[in-house]
Amino acid sequence: MVTGVRMPAVGGVVRPTDPAAFVYVMRDDSGYIAREFADRLGAAGAEPDIRAEYATFLAGLYAAFAAAAAPRGPLELHVYLAEDIEAARASLIAPGHRVVALDPLCQTPGAVHLGLSRWYKPGGWEPAGEGARPGFPAMEAQISRLAVVMRNSPVALVEDDTYTGETLIGTARQLRAAGIDVRQLVVGIRICQEELAVEGAAISAAVRYELDPGRPVGEQIDLGDPRDYLIGLSGLVILMGMDGDRPVLGRAPYLLPFVQPSERASLPAESDWELSRTVLRLAGEFYAGVGSRVGRPVLLRHCDPEFAAFVRHYLGMEPDIPMTDLVSQVLAGAESIAEMFFGDR
Repeated sequence: MVTGVRMPAVGGVVRPTDPAAFVYVMRDDSGYIAREFADRLGAAGAEPDIRAEYATFLAGLYAAFAAAAAPRGPLELHVYLAEDIEAARASLIAPGHRVVALDPLCQTPGAVHLGLSRWYKPGGWEPAGEGARPGFPAMEAQISRLAVVMRNSPVALVEDDTYTGETLIGTARQLRAAGIDVRQLVVGIRICQEELAVEGAAISAAVRYELDPGRPVGEQIDLGDPRDYLIGLSGLVILMGMDGDRPVLGRAPYLLPFVQPSERASLPAESDWELSRTVLRLAGEFYAGVGSRVGRPVLLRHCDPEFAAFVRHYLGMEPDIPMTDLVSQVLAGAESIAEMFFGDR
């Protein structure tokens, strides 16, 4: 384990060990990755092998973060098992409440997922609006369905984390306006320092951070999910254009040449290229390792469909390209690809 990585206990209040350190919080999403990727590969029984390769990727990612943060000062990486956060969050839900989940990793029995995401313009630094998460119907259709499914039921709205609380509060109000009886707001990791509530429905959290009240929160802490740094499996939602009134969405990893890591993880911008190249190499090793274990190469079509759409749209990558080749091509052409998305920025 990289020096500076902590695995705090789930439940209650967490404070930085070093008040001078910047804290980056991550959920170890290995279980989710193993389940989803084994299914996409059609490789029954491959979950342990995928988890093993992902563990190697995570160790390298944590080391890369520590190196990237060095120009600014000490870094504390706080890592939580997603399953531990899930169990603690589920224990906070009142008996009889039905669950509406904004968290894509939520496995609480009976939970109904509400697919909401922020969209960004190519390059990832400029917002392009907010709407349905890729793979979900338009928000209006989702909420209309929920209003029928949840009729006359008390509802707990759950989320993976809350940094400012704006998305959670706004969604709760939107659901209430549609006649959905939101009585609880439950999050896994709470960063927001202010007390938040929606007409009596306070936010409860499995983990709550207490920070220095004399400094801006953004100077002390940030958070993210490891899979967003693994090219091909998740990432930032990119609005690539419109097909009539339908948004055409893609996904890009939190790495150059597609997205500046410093925009997503509050790391020094001077480390963006070194971090990105390091993590792209780790991704190539991950895909080579998984391919070796399952006995066939991992192809682009096995990855997130919105990522596949993104690289086909911008780079002309075909679905049957092996991911090891795709990563190699991205590394070789990284600077020219970056010019496409950033120009002189």
